[in-house]
Amino acid sequence: MQLEGKPVIQAIMRDVSVRRATEAAKEAAREAALQMARAKSEFVANVSQNPHPDARHLGMSGLLLKTPLDGRQRDTCPPEKLG
Repeated sequence: MQLEGKPVIQAIMRDVSVRRATEAAKEAAREAALQMARAKSEFVANVSQNPHPDARHLGMSGLLLKTPLDGRQRDTCPPEKLG
């Protein structure tokens, strides 16, 4: 390319720092979402192994009520088993 008979070099520059910062934020958000998904999966897996933890607690309370209890012990027993 020439301008007024002299060779000219044309260069185009773009500031990509905003794009790179956006991409980095997007990747950080993706990693956070993946970590949350793994934590949720682990939580659900742990809960699934013991679907009714309250049933076990209530069953033990029923056994406890078949024995003589003092006032403090009776206070710690769930009210639904006392009735």
